[in-house]
Amino acid sequence: MCGPSVDVHAVPLSLGEIIRGDRIWGSDYALTFAKDIPCARLCDSVVKRAHLARADTLIRQGYVAEWIIDDLPGATTFVNELNSKYYAAGFPLGFVENDIAYIHNHVMMVIRWHATRDGRKTIVGFEVYPRSVSDTQCPGARKDFTNFRIDPAAESALIPFTYSVYWREERGVRWEDRWELYERDETRGEHIHWLALINSSVLVFFLSTIVAVVLLRTLNKDIKGVINRDIDNNGKDKETEDMSGWRLLSNDVFVPPTRALALTILGGTGVQLVFTIAAVSLLCAAGIINHNVRGSLISCIVGLFVAAGFAAGFSGVRLYTNFADAHAHWPAVAILCAGTLPLLVFAFSLLLNCFIWAKGATTALPFGTIIVLVLLFALLEIPLSLLGGYFGSRRQYHQMATPIYLIPPQPWFTRFRYAVPIFGGIPFGVVYVELMYIFNSLWLEKTSQYYMYGFLFVTIIFLVVVVVESVVVSLYISLVYEDPRWAWRSFVVGGSVAWYIFAYAVYYFFSHLLVRDFVSTLLYFGYVGLICVLIGLACGAVGLFSGMTFVRKIYGAIKQK
Repeated sequence: MCGPSVDVHAVPLSLGEIIRGDRIWGSDYALTFAKDIPCARLCDSVVKRAHLARADTLIRQGYVAEWIIDDLPGATTFVNELNSKYYAAGFPLGFVENDIAYIHNHVMMVIRWHATRDGRKTIVGFEVYPRSVSDTQCPGARKDFTNFRIDPAAESALIPFTYSVYWREERGVRWEDRWELYERDETRGEHIHWLALINSSVLVFFLSTIVAVVLLRTLNKDIKGVINRDIDNNGKDKETEDMSGWRLLSNDVFVPPTRALALTILGGTGVQLVFTIAAVSLLCAAGIINHNVRGSLISCIVGLFVAAGFAAGFSGVRLYTNFADAHAHWPAVAILCAGTLPLLVFAFSLLLNCFIWAKGATTALPFGTIIVLVLLFALLEIPLSLLGGYFGSRRQYHQMATPIYLIPPQPWFTRFRYAVPIFGGIPFGVVYVELMYIFNSLWLEKTSQYYMYGFLFVTIIFLVVVVVESVVVSLYISLVYEDPRWAWRSFVVGGSVAWYIFAYAVYYFFSHLLVRDFVSTLLYFGYVGLICVLIGLACGAVGLFSGMTFVRKIYGAIKQK
C-alpha cells in the first residue's frame, strides 16, 4: 500500500503477458545480491477510510500479492502430507481471525541462489513470509508481537511497512529445475492422470474395436451387394442386386448442403483452430515452448493462430469447391474463413472489456494492444489465408448432383436433439479428467500452473479418434435410414462434446467457485462460452472432414465395384 516513487516505472511486457493480464511495475525494495538485510523500513502509509474498507474486503476475499524476481514469482511455502516442500505463487494480503481482518505489513524475503560450475550464480527460489506487525520493529523469528488490525470504520490509519531479506545458497536445485517446487504438489495428481489415460485408452480401444468389427463388416457386406435370386417369365434364374438402404443415395448424397457458405466458414475456421491446438500442445509436450516463461504460451498461441490462417483459406476454399464453383469467388471465401472468427472474438472481447474497464481492473486490454492484434490480423493472417485459398482453388470443380430423392420419415434417435447427447457423451468421458485439472488451474488455483502437456496431447489424440468414430457411426445410421444430409450432421455431431463441456462449466461454477458479483459471473460464463465455441468449431471441423472422407470412400467403393 506504499505508492511507488518517481524512479519506479512500469516494466515492458510481451504481447502474451499483456493479454494474460500482467501489469508489472518495479518496486522500491532495495535488494543487493547475497547481501542480507535484517530489517528495513519501506514507508509509513496514511490510509483513508475508503482504502481501509477496500483492504478489509480484499483480505476477507483471499486476495494475494504476486512479486517477481528474475521472472520467478514470490512464493508461499507449504509442506504436503508426504512431508515434501512445494511453492504456491503469491502470498496473502492478510488474514482474518475472529472476524477481524489483519494486514500483512512486513515481509521476510528468502532468496535462494545456486552456483554453477563455471562460477555463475543464478536465482533458483524466491520465498515470501508475510507478517502482520503493529509497530515498525521487524519480528524476525519472534512470535510475541501484536498484529495490525484493519478497522474499516476508522477515519484513517498510519500503517508502517517493513521488510527483511536473506540470501541462501541452494546446492540441490539447478536453474533448469527451479520451477519444480511450483509444480511438485500437482504431481500428486499424476497417478490420477495415468489412471484416466489408461481408462481412456481402454474406452478408445473398445470403441474402435466395435466400429472396426461391426461397422466395417456390415459395410463390406453392403458394398459387395446382396444378390437376390428369382425366376423370370421364361422360367430361368435371374440375379438382381439389392440396392436398398444407403446404397440408394449414391446420387443424392453428393447434393450440396443447405447454407453451404456458412458450413464452409465454420469448417475452415475449425481447421484453423485444429492446427493451432495441435501445434501448441505438441510443442509444449516436446518442451520446445517453455510454459514457465511468462506470457510465452499465449504469444505462441497468437502466432500459430495467425500462421494457421493459411490452413483456413486452403481448407475453406477446398471445402466450398465440393459444394459450389468457388473459382470465381475463392478470395472472398478465403477471407471469410480466416476473418470471421477473429472479428467475432474481437467484438466479444471488446464487449467484455467494457465491463472490466468499468470495474477498474488491470486485466482489461489496452487500446494499443487491440491495435496490434488488429494489425496482426489484417497484415499477416488475411494475406496468408489468400495464399492458402489460391492453392485450394487450383482443384478442378466437379458439378454437384441435383436432388431427386424424397427423404423418408426418420426414426427419433437420428434427430439432432437425441444424436447430440448420445454422441457427445463419449468424447467428454475421454477429456473429463484433464478438463478438471485445466479448470482448476484457470479458475480455482490461480497461484498454480497447468504443465502436464504430455497428458493433454495424448488426450487430444484420443478425442480426435473418438470424434471421428462417433461421426462415422452417426452417418452410417442416418444413411441406412436413407437420409443423405451428411454434411451438417457430421459437423454438429463432431462438435457435440462442446455442449457437455459447457454443462460441466456450469456445474463447476456452482460447486467450486464462490463468485457472487455480476461482472465476475459474466466474465466467467463469457470466456467459458467462448472456449466451448472454439472447441465445438475444432471438433466440428474434424467431424466434417472425416464425414466427407467416409462418404467418399463408401460410395466410391460402390462405383468401382
